[in-house]
Amino acid sequence: MEELQAAGGVIETIHTCFAHAYQETDEKKQLFTPIGSFLSTLLETLAWEDASLRALAEYFVLAELLGSGQGGGKIWPLTVLSGELVEKLRRGGCLVSGERWNEWSMAL
Repeated sequence: MEELQAAGGVIETIHTCFAHAYQETDEKKQLFTPIGSFLSTLLETLAWEDASLRALAEYFVLAELLGSGQGGGKIWPLTVLSGELVEKLRRGGCLVSGERWNEWSMAL
């Protein structure tokens, strides 16, 4: 932790893969389909650009068509951010939003 503070902080990104093997219960394994996961991801991606699709994308998320996933992360130095964002962080600002359709939400 001290190393991260000395470096000024970090940004972490994670890529998640949704697959049958990652479903947590037998019931969820039976319900999971690759096409459901694909359509859920596609609608959510399109909904970022076309807000009229967000209600349908939300339905797919709430219906758990995406399924469970696993993935790996990557740690980036703060230098990948603009100077303005780095300064905001150093002043104690928060970049993470709890809002689903916010570009700084925890999951895009």
